[in-house]
Amino acid sequence: MARDLRAVGCGEPRGPKTTGALRGAGLRECASAASEASPELLEMLLARGVDGLTVGVQVQGTGSHWNPMSPLLDGLREAGADVVELPIYRWELPDNLEALDDLVRTIARGAVDGVTFTSAPAVVAVLERARAIGVHDELLQALRGPVVALCVGPVTAEPLVELDVRVSCPDRMRLGSLMKHATAVLSDSVERE
Repeated sequence: MARDLRAVGCGEPRGPKTTGALRGAGLRECASAASEASPELLEMLLARGVDGLTVGVQVQGTGSHWNPMSPLLDGLREAGADVVELPIYRWELPDNLEALDDLVRTIARGAVDGVTFTSAPAVVAVLERARAIGVHDELLQALRGPVVALCVGPVTAEPLVELDVRVSCPDRMRLGSLMKHATAVLSDSVERE
């Protein structure tokens, strides 16, 4: 018996790439969260009803226990869905840690004006590496002070926000928007000096 497949492309950040991938696989999206955010996606799915359905959710492979998709996953499970987590990629430490350690120490010394983060796994990795090399407190102090933490969006920013680090994000959750935003924020801070 043939079964109709339904797919919804969304999450943080999601948009044209997800829609294109779905369509490329021969599927059609039935809805898309206008905000491209997981809370709106969860609300949409719950309104449609997920009890008894199998729902696949792409998750970030952070290499840690932190999972930004937990509210979405938990909400779907609580509503009766059988949730299949799909780790499409995984963030791992490089074999040679010298460059990463140098970067973490440089940030911790406040020797840069800002640092950009494009994914939550990268944030978590920097925080974990800072702890491993003994500069975690200094890193947080720098990120709360002279170093601006620039994140592509709220999911990326979440591990920092949980640690009371103020972050700055562009209006659109896109890499190009982050670069324009970083240029504007850092230029503005230089002009104030």
